[in-house]
Amino acid sequence: MKKKKSNYWKIVLILVSCIVTCSISNFSYAASEIKGDFEVKRSRNDIKLVSVNISEDLSKYTKSIEVVTPKSIALSNGNTAVLPSNWTYYKNETSNTSSKNSYTFSSNGSSANVTQLVNLLQSLNFTIDKDTFVEGDNIEVLFHNKILTSRVDDDNITHYYSFVPYSDIGVNEMTWSDAYNYAKTTKYRGLKGYLATITSNQEQSFIYNNIAKVAGWLGGTRALNSNSKISDQDQLDVNSLNISSSTANKWYWADGPEAGTVFFNNAKYNAATDYSVPNIYNWFSNSKNGLSADYVEPNNYNGVEAYLQFAHGGDHWNDLALNSTLPDGLYIEYSQYGNQEETIKDETDFVINKTIPEDTIFKIERQNNTAKIVDATVYESLANYSKSIELIVPNAFSLSNLDNLKLPSKWTYFLNETSPGEKKSWTFSSNGNLATASDINLLLESVNFTVNQTDLKDDQQVEILFHNKILTSRVDDDGITHYYSYVPYKELGVSKMTWKDAYNYAKTLNYKGLTGYLTTITSQEEQDFIYDNIAKNPGWLGGTRSLIGTEKILDPIKIDSILNIDATQANKWYWADGPESGKNFFDNTIYNSKIDYAVPGEFNNFSNIRNGSPASTIEPNNYNNQEAYLQFAFVNAGRFWNDLSENTELLSGFYVEYSSYNSQKESNVDETDIVYSSGIPQPISIEYTDADGNKLREATTFNGTSYRLNTNLLDKYPVIDNYHPKSLTNKDTGKESSLPIIATSKLQNYRIIYEKTVVKMTVNYIDKNDKKAIFSKALVDSTTKSGDEKAVNAGDSIAKIISTFITDGDLKLNFDGYDDVAVDSYITNTEANAQEYTKVPTTDFSITYYYKPVTKLVSVPEKINFGIIDPRLLLNKETVIYPSDRLIENVKILNTNRTVNWTLHAQLSQPFQRNTDNRLLDGQLFYQNADKTKTIISTSDNILSTQKAKKPLQEFITILGNSIEEVGIGMNISRTQRDYIGNYIGYLTWQLTTDPIR
Repeated sequence: MKKKKSNYWKIVLILVSCIVTCSISNFSYAASEIKGDFEVKRSRNDIKLVSVNISEDLSKYTKSIEVVTPKSIALSNGNTAVLPSNWTYYKNETSNTSSKNSYTFSSNGSSANVTQLVNLLQSLNFTIDKDTFVEGDNIEVLFHNKILTSRVDDDNITHYYSFVPYSDIGVNEMTWSDAYNYAKTTKYRGLKGYLATITSNQEQSFIYNNIAKVAGWLGGTRALNSNSKISDQDQLDVNSLNISSSTANKWYWADGPEAGTVFFNNAKYNAATDYSVPNIYNWFSNSKNGLSADYVEPNNYNGVEAYLQFAHGGDHWNDLALNSTLPDGLYIEYSQYGNQEETIKDETDFVINKTIPEDTIFKIERQNNTAKIVDATVYESLANYSKSIELIVPNAFSLSNLDNLKLPSKWTYFLNETSPGEKKSWTFSSNGNLATASDINLLLESVNFTVNQTDLKDDQQVEILFHNKILTSRVDDDGITHYYSYVPYKELGVSKMTWKDAYNYAKTLNYKGLTGYLTTITSQEEQDFIYDNIAKNPGWLGGTRSLIGTEKILDPIKIDSILNIDATQANKWYWADGPESGKNFFDNTIYNSKIDYAVPGEFNNFSNIRNGSPASTIEPNNYNNQEAYLQFAFVNAGRFWNDLSENTELLSGFYVEYSSYNSQKESNVDETDIVYSSGIPQPISIEYTDADGNKLREATTFNGTSYRLNTNLLDKYPVIDNYHPKSLTNKDTGKESSLPIIATSKLQNYRIIYEKTVVKMTVNYIDKNDKKAIFSKALVDSTTKSGDEKAVNAGDSIAKIISTFITDGDLKLNFDGYDDVAVDSYITNTEANAQEYTKVPTTDFSITYYYKPVTKLVSVPEKINFGIIDPRLLLNKETVIYPSDRLIENVKILNTNRTVNWTLHAQLSQPFQRNTDNRLLDGQLFYQNADKTKTIISTSDNILSTQKAKKPLQEFITILGNSIEEVGIGMNISRTQRDYIGNYIGYLTWQLTTDPIR
């Protein structure tokens, strides 16, 4: 008992110490440099965490990391993530009813450095289930100060589990009762801790796999509290524990929601008698639970083992004495039971929560007459899919850096020929050699354009098509687009193919709703384009002189007949398929330099003298009287044609073409293409001058998610020397406007005129004994009062005194409205301002502010995704606000310039539609201010539409005024019939601007 009593008081001292330490720790946590952030990048159905930034304090704080995703998003590479040394990855088990997935990375007690945690998070790859994903969902990363993970049970209750090693508590050993008492002093998310209870094989496996796998106490016992079961009380008196009572022979859970539940009906295991409790889980180490007879637990060794231990040399349970030294820690569980309420997060957790962005993989950045691709985020699954990439741009764009493109190894670049029109395209072909994601990103970001502003039209876009084929396109002189693909035999798993088999296979292919056919070539331009832009490998074309019986092959879907090359009329070459089927292009089986067998007005490119190739390459030559099928790009013939026998082994594939003919309708997108697009920003030309027209600074243009000024002016206008912005003038019209921060596409060719205005404040310094310091000349600001007094301490630096003035009481100024403070003078010394700023003043001094009005958006959501409207909302109410009666997509605004009028632009870019039929809800679009008063800005006729609507709906523009501080936008949804219940999806695009020109 002496040992137990001594240990008891040791734990009491530890618990008292913990209460003090925890308070200090929480304060330290709140005040420390624990910081972290990341961005979420998305490409197709893949997600990564990028730009991860973690402070050193956060890395020291973190003992486990939990990543929580929507159920529709799965971590695809947990087992191959870049883990810090001695860390482990676990996929957290959840019930089928849970809406979340959770993944834990546990330190097993050791912290990781900043680089290791950054590498871990940036190595994670997530995959989206596009059928269940809802736009606007979040990814959450929790940095725990415990070895902690979570599991959702079948009743949808979350259980949190932590292994606490003795070393974290500062002891070498602990009795079971001390562990019980310690667990009860801990809390997580408002839930009181308890020694873990295990009630199923799923929970058992989860805890063992997801925590430390180290021997530790659980909440099971057969000891009594005097003569009664322990019933989840907050603290136990070790002297009251009784294991000698005749009733102390049944194992039960002493704490948690299962307190009092018996799980084994004897002090010892007996193979002849089953002491298990029916339908109640136990995992004692014995033959009943699947271990050999050598493992017999519980065994009540020496008659004193009455306390449950877990994971000693494996994942089974064992009985131990109260003061056993075998455990190295304890397992603590937290869950919501009794009257406890779980909080959203724990004060000890550091949480980063980010919205999953829309599926975009690049942006166009434009400066004057140049543009480039930026922020390319292709991931591995898209890279593995892509056998060729097509870049489609307006005719006003030209690719300006052909010699500096960073092509992946063995890839080729081609300029696709187009007829006069609005677009042109370039193809980057893999030639069968797939590239990595990083290689494709480097390629895309190496693309630079020059822009002909005169030819560029409004609303044009840059498109990137990722093809699963070696594919490119060309527009003919009639404005019809032709798509071409080379199909190598190795993709089909064969070593050769007859011309007829190639013909039949091409006819089974489809692209953008168009049926494939062996390629036909009808001009030198098309010939050169195909050779330059596809694989340059020998393959079949659609030309032949063979017949079906005695008739030409005229574009059948399939050739079933044996082909005839011996008929007397089988001596003229013609196209067998496509829009040119039946058209002759060469009138003999062999070439003769003395007789021109070329068909007037029809193109052929046989390798012979007439077509410009050497006399040694004479084609067609009908070798062995068997060559009746057209081949292209033969090794010795280069870009010329050749006749071959049907069973030749000299080819490696065939050329397939798709085009709109015979009433076929081309669809906009092929289901096998993955297409991304980006709008082209308008250029912004800004000059900075003083009121007399003298130029103060050169300016360039910049585009990110909105139209902004050069890199020095991303968020605010600068003070230039002693000038501040006075007005903005259109250089073309001379019309003045208030200063915009978020500019529209109409903003270009503007001049910012600066005015020299200096505001000074003189401080009469009075030390602590006089209890005050006085502004003798107040700032020109409505919040500052002349003569206000504020006590300062003798010896304070100027920096501290200024800080006191501008942050307290009536003297509080909106510092965003001013440039950095500069000390003009005090006393008569000439030291630099930067040094004087930290000096202790002895007499009066003055401070200069350069005033500038500031108006900027703190946050601007570009799209509200209402997602799927819960049909239950429509069952209970005639009218609902979705998603609830709160500020929807709240926008915070900093506005010290009261001359700016804010304008709300809103447009339902995809009408709300139900997944079952065309019936739609009624509704009204509204915006609401901070007081939640709503202003309707549309009617149901304009907001909602049938599924037949193809064009975006009307844009609503509303002037909000010049003094708003926050604004939200939402939609009233109403129903008039029960039949309207269902899932509705729609997208609302909106922007808040300060338009300088109306």
